[in-house]
Amino acid sequence: MASIKAAEEKLDHPLIMGTDESKAYWHIVAKDTPYDYHPELDADVKTTWKNINKAEDDLGVKFEDANLL
Repeated sequence: MASIKAAEEKLDHPLIMGTDESKAYWHIVAKDTPYDYHPELDADVKTTWKNINKAEDDLGVKFEDANLL
């Protein structure tokens, strides 16, 4: 506590933490926005996955086995 007091005096600035004022100043606005972690896939993505699955079935090869990743 003596070190904090000495730094406050040297800098002529009080250390303010945990107050409503400091919480408002350091508030992260991005956290106020809800985020959908599981959005519905676009129609193009659904079509691509359908085509990949069909190609795997037709060729008898899994996409991972083809070293394409």
